[in-house]
Amino acid sequence: MNHHFSACQQNILDAYQQHMCQVVGLAPKTCHDRGRNVSQFLEAVEIRQITDLTKLTPPVFVSYLTARSGDYEPASLRKVASSLRDFLRFTHQQGWTADAALAEGVGAAVIDVFQQR
Repeated sequence: MNHHFSACQQNILDAYQQHMCQVVGLAPKTCHDRGRNVSQFLEAVEIRQITDLTKLTPPVFVSYLTARSGDYEPASLRKVASSLRDFLRFTHQQGWTADAALAEGVGAAVIDVFQQR
Protein backbone atom coordinates (compact mmCIF):
# COMPACT_ATOMS: atom_id res chain seq x y z
CA MET A 1 0.00 0.00 0.00
CA ASN A 2 2.08 2.98 1.19
CA HIS A 3 5.79 2.38 1.45
CA HIS A 4 6.39 5.30 3.82
CA PHE A 5 4.15 3.89 6.55
CA SER A 6 5.65 2.75 9.81
CA ALA A 7 5.63 -0.97 10.53
CA CYS A 8 2.78 -0.47 12.99
CA GLN A 9 0.70 1.50 10.49
CA GLN A 10 1.29 -1.18 7.90
CA ASN A 11 0.28 -3.86 10.42
CA ILE A 12 -3.00 -2.03 11.05
CA LEU A 13 -3.68 -1.78 7.32
CA ASP A 14 -2.65 -5.38 6.65
CA ALA A 15 -4.97 -6.67 9.37
CA TYR A 16 -7.84 -4.62 7.96
CA GLN A 17 -7.11 -5.76 4.39
CA GLN A 18 -7.04 -9.39 5.51
CA HIS A 19 -10.33 -8.91 7.35
CA MET A 20 -12.01 -7.35 4.32
CA CYS A 21 -10.75 -9.87 1.77
CA GLN A 22 -10.66 -13.12 3.72
CA VAL A 23 -13.25 -12.72 6.49
CA VAL A 24 -15.83 -10.46 4.87
CA GLY A 25 -15.12 -11.74 1.37
CA LEU A 26 -15.15 -8.42 -0.46
CA ALA A 27 -13.98 -8.19 -4.06
CA PRO A 28 -10.29 -7.35 -4.54
CA LYS A 29 -11.09 -3.91 -6.04
CA THR A 30 -13.35 -3.07 -3.10
CA CYS A 31 -10.63 -4.15 -0.66
CA HIS A 32 -8.11 -2.01 -2.51
CA ASP A 33 -10.37 1.07 -2.62
CA ARG A 34 -11.31 0.83 1.06
CA GLY A 35 -7.70 0.19 2.04
CA ARG A 36 -6.61 3.27 0.09
CA ASN A 37 -9.28 5.41 1.79
CA VAL A 38 -8.24 4.17 5.22
CA SER A 39 -4.51 4.57 4.54
CA GLN A 40 -5.06 8.19 3.46
CA PHE A 41 -7.08 8.82 6.60
CA LEU A 42 -4.48 7.24 8.91
CA GLU A 43 -1.76 9.33 7.32
CA ALA A 44 -3.77 12.56 7.48
CA VAL A 45 -4.78 12.24 11.13
CA GLU A 46 -1.36 10.91 12.16
CA ILE A 47 -2.32 7.49 13.44
CA ARG A 48 1.10 5.93 13.93
CA GLN A 49 0.28 3.05 16.26
CA ILE A 50 -2.75 1.16 17.52
CA THR A 51 -2.99 3.22 20.72
CA ASP A 52 -3.37 6.38 18.60
CA LEU A 53 -6.75 5.07 17.46
CA THR A 54 -8.14 6.10 20.85
CA LYS A 55 -7.66 9.76 19.79
CA LEU A 56 -10.37 9.44 17.16
CA THR A 57 -13.53 11.42 17.83
CA PRO A 58 -16.42 12.61 15.63
CA PRO A 59 -14.84 16.09 15.23
CA VAL A 60 -11.73 14.42 13.79
CA PHE A 61 -13.92 12.87 11.09
CA VAL A 62 -15.74 16.12 10.40
CA SER A 63 -12.41 17.89 9.99
CA TYR A 64 -10.97 15.18 7.75
CA LEU A 65 -14.06 14.82 5.56
CA THR A 66 -14.41 18.60 5.29
CA ALA A 67 -10.81 18.85 4.13
CA ARG A 68 -11.40 16.07 1.57
CA SER A 69 -14.80 17.36 0.40
CA GLY A 70 -13.19 19.61 -2.21
CA ASP A 71 -11.55 16.56 -3.79
CA TYR A 72 -14.68 14.43 -4.11
CA GLU A 73 -18.21 14.50 -5.43
CA PRO A 74 -20.80 13.81 -2.70
CA ALA A 75 -21.27 10.16 -3.72
CA SER A 76 -17.52 9.55 -3.61
CA LEU A 77 -17.20 11.28 -0.24
CA ARG A 78 -19.91 8.98 1.09
CA LYS A 79 -17.82 6.00 -0.08
CA VAL A 80 -14.81 7.38 1.79
CA ALA A 81 -16.97 7.79 4.90
CA SER A 82 -18.31 4.25 4.46
CA SER A 83 -14.74 2.93 4.33
CA LEU A 84 -13.90 4.78 7.54
CA ARG A 85 -17.06 3.57 9.25
CA ASP A 86 -16.25 -0.06 8.35
CA PHE A 87 -12.67 0.41 9.49
CA LEU A 88 -13.85 1.73 12.86
CA ARG A 89 -16.18 -1.22 13.30
CA PHE A 90 -13.18 -3.45 12.62
CA THR A 91 -11.01 -1.58 15.16
CA HIS A 92 -13.74 -1.99 17.76
CA GLN A 93 -14.02 -5.73 17.04
CA GLN A 94 -10.24 -5.98 17.50
CA GLY A 95 -10.46 -4.19 20.86
CA TRP A 96 -8.38 -1.28 19.53
CA THR A 97 -11.15 1.28 20.15
CA ALA A 98 -13.57 1.17 23.06
CA ASP A 99 -16.47 3.22 21.69
CA ALA A 100 -18.77 1.08 19.53
CA ALA A 101 -20.76 4.20 18.57
CA LEU A 102 -17.69 5.90 17.08
CA ALA A 103 -18.32 4.27 13.70
CA GLU A 104 -21.77 5.80 13.59
CA GLY A 105 -20.20 9.18 14.31
CA VAL A 106 -18.72 9.03 10.82
CA GLY A 107 -22.24 9.11 9.37
CA ALA A 108 -23.03 12.21 11.37
CA ALA A 109 -19.75 13.74 10.18
CA VAL A 110 -20.81 13.32 6.56
CA ILE A 111 -24.10 15.08 7.26
CA ASP A 112 -22.20 17.93 8.93
CA VAL A 113 -19.87 18.23 5.95
CA PHE A 114 -22.73 18.39 3.45
CA GLN A 115 -24.51 21.01 5.54
CA GLN A 116 -21.36 23.17 5.46
CA ARG A 117 -21.14 23.06 1.64
